[in-house]
Amino acid sequence: ARIEPAQKLAIVRMLSEQGNIVAVTGDGVNDGPALRAADIGVAMGMQGTDVAREAADLILADDNFATIVAGIQEGRITFNNIRKIVLFMLATGIAEIAMFLGALMAGLPMPLTPVQLLWLNLVTNGVQDVTLGFGRGEGDELQRPPRRRLASLIDREALILMLPGALVMTGMAIWLLEKQLGAGASLEEARNGVL
Repeated sequence: ARIEPAQKLAIVRMLSEQGNIVAVTGDGVNDGPALRAADIGVAMGMQGTDVAREAADLILADDNFATIVAGIQEGRITFNNIRKIVLFMLATGIAEIAMFLGALMAGLPMPLTPVQLLWLNLVTNGVQDVTLGFGRGEGDELQRPPRRRLASLIDREALILMLPGALVMTGMAIWLLEKQLGAGASLEEARNGVL
């Protein structure tokens, strides 16, 4: 139905005040205020006015509403890929720090040299990070409910996923170092085993 720009704006503000995430689509000058006030304004790129395109956060190049759904799915996949990379990097980073602290507390020499640590971070972790970044999703992204407005990248679930792996990596590294040094291996051989 045709409504005035002020009414569209009032609807957007009312929904926002109720805690909803508001998306508005539009193509005309009369949609400008609502597009600007929405959490995400979507303008038609082909038949939309310049005012609508300027006020919007997203411009549909093909004026096809199915593109919005595809964009939402791709955004969710991207967020999940970034989250996986961050969790992996934090888990391995925590394990590396804990490995050095554990070795100090156990009276052992440093488990890795700076060059070995650099190699571990750049080469080994870098390849895995790239692999995680190009994940194509699990296929159910649009069936999941949307995240909360202020959802954190690292939440309780992330810590539950991250900490056990970090503890296992730390324990294995210290155990390997101590076992190899106890078996008479040189420090360099023990460090290579930890790596």
